[in-house]
Amino acid sequence: MKYKYVTLNEENWTILIDTGVRGYVYDVDLDRCKTAGACLDWIHQVHVKTWCNAERETEFIDLLFEMIPTNLWSGK
Repeated sequence: MKYKYVTLNEENWTILIDTGVRGYVYDVDLDRCKTAGACLDWIHQVHVKTWCNAERETEFIDLLFEMIPTNLWSGK
């Protein structure tokens, strides 16, 4: 799936979110997403940003879930 606002930077293992503010990209370090709680914290942090809209949030969560191993979540 091609995203409009998020990309994966494989070199430093981050998700980059285009904020729509010229020259500003928000980065989420996937090395800091080792627990379900840490992932939820990042989702919350992105959600409360003034530049975050539904499309950015949806793309971020989708890519985050693609990159995080499924055994991290309960029931797996």
